[in-house]
Amino acid sequence: MSGNHVAMKPLRFRCTVRPSVRCMRTELAGGIFHVTMRGNARAEIFHDHHDYAVFLRMLRKTVETFEWLLHAWCVMPNHFHLLVETPHANLGRGMLVLNGSYARRYNARFDRVGHVFQTPYRSKHVSTDEHFMETLRYIANNPVRAKLRRRAADWPWSSYRATAGLTAAPPFLEVGRMAALFGSPRDFAAFVDAKAMSRNVVAGHG
Repeated sequence: MSGNHVAMKPLRFRCTVRPSVRCMRTELAGGIFHVTMRGNARAEIFHDHHDYAVFLRMLRKTVETFEWLLHAWCVMPNHFHLLVETPHANLGRGMLVLNGSYARRYNARFDRVGHVFQTPYRSKHVSTDEHFMETLRYIANNPVRAKLRRRAADWPWSSYRATAGLTAAPPFLEVGRMAALFGSPRDFAAFVDAKAMSRNVVAGHG
């Protein structure tokens, strides 16, 4: 990171709680969430370039429709991670659209029926700058922990390369908060790589 110390401030938000059939989910206007979704029985749900590309198109449309701020993503063979900010209290509705759209397309492509995803999405509220930074690092290093790649930059199906300044950021990726916290993409990349090399990654969902 840069030499300037970043103050760890609590993030501010408004809260409403909406019930669902399976559980109670907190909806926050202005909240930031680490969201995880896994394939049914931990089965692979992204098989090839086509699956990954289709999902990312659906993710972009969901972000735009629900006016989310997407800070990070990583799509793995049997699950995905998002770091998403919801200016409106609509995380549940957006995830319903995203998961439902992909599940219908997946079943149609492979001529199957039944559940594609294992459970309703899991979300963890990210309430401080420190938690936000560690979640960015955790998501970026998912392919490294899974031994799919040696470095976060080698995995093509995450936002890491764009956030680290290695490729242009797509319009639906929000990089402003990262820039404010780290100062530069190079400092962010050093932060991510240091944890990967130490193999001492902060535990998360996946």
